[in-house]
Amino acid sequence: MSRDLESIYDSLEFYQKEICERIFKTIAFKTGGQEAFGRRTSLGNISRIAQCSVDRVVEVVEIFSKTGHAFLENQITGSLSSESEIELSHESLITIWDRLHQWVDEEDESIRMYLRLSKASASYQQGKGTLLDVNVLQKAIDWKKSQKPTPAWGIQFDPAFERAMVFLSTSEEEYIWNKKRKIIQERRKRILNRSLI
Repeated sequence: MSRDLESIYDSLEFYQKEICERIFKTIAFKTGGQEAFGRRTSLGNISRIAQCSVDRVVEVVEIFSKTGHAFLENQITGSLSSESEIELSHESLITIWDRLHQWVDEEDESIRMYLRLSKASASYQQGKGTLLDVNVLQKAIDWKKSQKPTPAWGIQFDPAFERAMVFLSTSEEEYIWNKKRKIIQERRKRILNRSLI
């Protein structure tokens, strides 16, 4: 079964692979106890998270829902629409398909990073916290580049997506400004030292 899933995935176009990843990351997740579960989600929600048309999502869903290898299920017998909801045909797919297992782990880490940012941004807004230090900042920047979080994705876990992203940008800008300021101060120091010789 894992080989079948991997074979289907390998046959997808590049844009379909990106949508596929987003579909499976949205319908499979970990709980606090680290046990993985499937959940039902609408195609409209997936299209907002993936920032693509519902038709593109339907295209990928249909590939994974074909008779003979129905890895995704929906409750609609007719054509799929933005209101149609899909889910894994069986939760065991999370452990059977290595790629999906990896995606679930990645998504769990991504959610944790987002919630960490959201919590830090709330503290900062209330005057109880500081901007991100360089180590956390670099991890957060890398996370944003690799995961490309969208507002529709973020609000599933915490509604303050914009605040968290502004906080991250502000932390980055402050870090860059402090770095430039140190360079300027070092130059001034060198010039002053030369003039004293």
